[in-house]
Amino acid sequence: MKIRERSMALLLALMMVLGLTACGKKAVEAEPYNGIVYVGEDLPLDAELQRIKGSCVLGDFVYLAGHRGGGTLELMRLPLAGGGMEVLPEDQPYENGNYYSIDGGLQAGPDGTLWLWERISIGDDFDGRVVLRQMDAEGKLLFRSVFEKSWTELEQELGLGILRGFLIDGEGDLAAWCNEGVAVLDQTGEIRFTLEADAGLGGLALFSDGRIGLSDQDRSGDGDRYRLRVIDKEAKGWGETYPLPSGASVYAGDENALFYYTAGEELWAWRTGEDGKPGEGERLLSFLDAGIDRESVTFCAFLPDGRLAVTCGQMWEDGSKRKVSVLAPVEAASLPEKKVLTYAAFNLDSNERAAILEFNRTNPEYMISVTDYGQSGNGDASGGMTRLLTEIGAGRIPDIFSSWGPMPMVQWGAKGLLEDLWPWIDKDPEISREDLMVRVLEAAEIDGKLYEVTDSFQIWTMAGARSVVGDRYTWTPEDMWEALEKLPEGCIPMRAKSQSEVLLDLLQMDWSRFVDWKKGSCRFDSKEFRELLAFCGSVPAGEEFDFQDEDRRLLDKEQMLMSQGIMELRSLQRYRFMLGDEMSFVGCPNPWGEVGSSFLPRLNMAMSSTCRDKEAAWSFIRQILLPQDDVASWHFIGFPINKADFQRRAEFEMAQELTPASTSYWVGESEVTVDLHAATQEDLDQVMALYEQIDTVYRWDESLEEIITDVAGAYFAGDKTLDETAALIQNRAQLYVNERK
Repeated sequence: MKIRERSMALLLALMMVLGLTACGKKAVEAEPYNGIVYVGEDLPLDAELQRIKGSCVLGDFVYLAGHRGGGTLELMRLPLAGGGMEVLPEDQPYENGNYYSIDGGLQAGPDGTLWLWERISIGDDFDGRVVLRQMDAEGKLLFRSVFEKSWTELEQELGLGILRGFLIDGEGDLAAWCNEGVAVLDQTGEIRFTLEADAGLGGLALFSDGRIGLSDQDRSGDGDRYRLRVIDKEAKGWGETYPLPSGASVYAGDENALFYYTAGEELWAWRTGEDGKPGEGERLLSFLDAGIDRESVTFCAFLPDGRLAVTCGQMWEDGSKRKVSVLAPVEAASLPEKKVLTYAAFNLDSNERAAILEFNRTNPEYMISVTDYGQSGNGDASGGMTRLLTEIGAGRIPDIFSSWGPMPMVQWGAKGLLEDLWPWIDKDPEISREDLMVRVLEAAEIDGKLYEVTDSFQIWTMAGARSVVGDRYTWTPEDMWEALEKLPEGCIPMRAKSQSEVLLDLLQMDWSRFVDWKKGSCRFDSKEFRELLAFCGSVPAGEEFDFQDEDRRLLDKEQMLMSQGIMELRSLQRYRFMLGDEMSFVGCPNPWGEVGSSFLPRLNMAMSSTCRDKEAAWSFIRQILLPQDDVASWHFIGFPINKADFQRRAEFEMAQELTPASTSYWVGESEVTVDLHAATQEDLDQVMALYEQIDTVYRWDESLEEIITDVAGAYFAGDKTLDETAALIQNRAQLYVNERK
């Protein structure tokens, strides 16, 4: 969509938003899916079950292939009507009983049998062989095949990278899924043909007609799109293609759908079309509303009575993630009434999901219902923001926003759509400003109001060798060029694929220097902005300065600065190694000579000013500010916002001796070794000194960015003068800002 067309759509939606909020109209209640909600019940698992490697539904049972403490893969089943788990009679997959099952998978065949494949290690041969078995519903062996080739030999012959697993089609042939494509094999492991695929492979899926499809990233057009492509065995090539949402999981079809797939938190069905039409997706349910962690779902299938069987936790060691649930559809009106808080997200974070599941499980009065606008069941999520603005304009204003991503929080805050959260922090009985890394929140203020809070943050900056750039936190372009003269001729200042990339980095650190949303004005014709354009135009840029080669350029003194998002103390060791010296976090050079580093919040949450129950919404939002159970894990991809957690995280990093004590990096065509050790007090002091300097938050504004880079590109190419470019950007940006005043 062109900028003008997209701007008009957003303008109309935003005008509706402002009109409704000015009238004080409240958001409407979230509607269940056709008046139906799904209620889950967990089936009892054997306490000894440690891993689930595969599952399927056959008849009145959910069948599992898993480990119960030993090295063999056992076949078990759970009755759907209730009752304990039954372990079916053991059948050795190989004549020699001295084996260990490394991997495996289970699926139901169209003839009422079970197919089980295993990668087993025999004796001291850890490489393993593939064993394929077919069994009846009681576990009785009907067929067995042991591949002659070892796992490694099969990988080498396939030539498609790492072999991940198999799926059996309706005719009994195997599809072998690798990280670079797929192959079709017969039941003895002989290869019939191979097909290469693009990056971002999702996995294999069985269609209701017995064919197999492979999901992968669709790079045929613009945008982040995925697809499911049919393996055409007759043509030995790709068949029909079905659009998928980004990162979708795909599950086997049945008599009601060609296949099932996920779109964010939702389960969708691809219905077969009539009269030769290709069909379309239909939204069925929200896993989150049903109390299921969608990320842990490894299998799901509808039963003849309309219930949904779900297996979770195939690869999880944590027993809390390992379960089999049966979700029953019920009329929403028949359930005990719960007040619904609506939650708007763009690609829901795993921590958000866990917090929402826990809130819904433990809160007797309220539940949070999520709409993920970053996902679309038809595979095209590009209209997510327009959809959200349209719904807001129609009065369906979310109670809580997950404000990571493209949400225009600064605009909404200036227009009164968001709640100031400082008063909520100040009156909270367990949280105060002194308990938080408050500079991050103060940097996020808009006219003294705090519209969003975060669970953690990174620091975006640029680092250089102290002997070259000096001991400083601010510098101008003149300072940068002077420092560059200390390095060999031909050294570039920084990695930049384009001058527009440098320009956006500087703007995203502090949009308020050039845009005032409350007044509806902008200053892209100012002397400061023209100086910024001129500087960015002078920076060497090009595709050859790519990220992959940055480490080599730094070590060889062909690049002066490294761009970094600091998220842990230990990373400073690597920065010093690459720069060959103690480092200074000088940040981006800028004409105004101010701090060129910025806070990069991770998980942000905001409350709408029209929220139907602000006390309930705050009871959820405040959780990300409280001390967390585990600060040593990847719960935080950054520094915790809670001050006590920040200190505990630092103490953990300073106490943990790393094993091994060194790590290797491939730098160009050479391998280099970096010595590793626990973080030090000096590391913490250096990060905290930088923290105390920063007073801005890194933000995106996709529409403004597109306007600016579209016009600036002509200046960088030499097609427009500096003054012409600044004037044109000002005119177009002012029109855009006025539309949203």
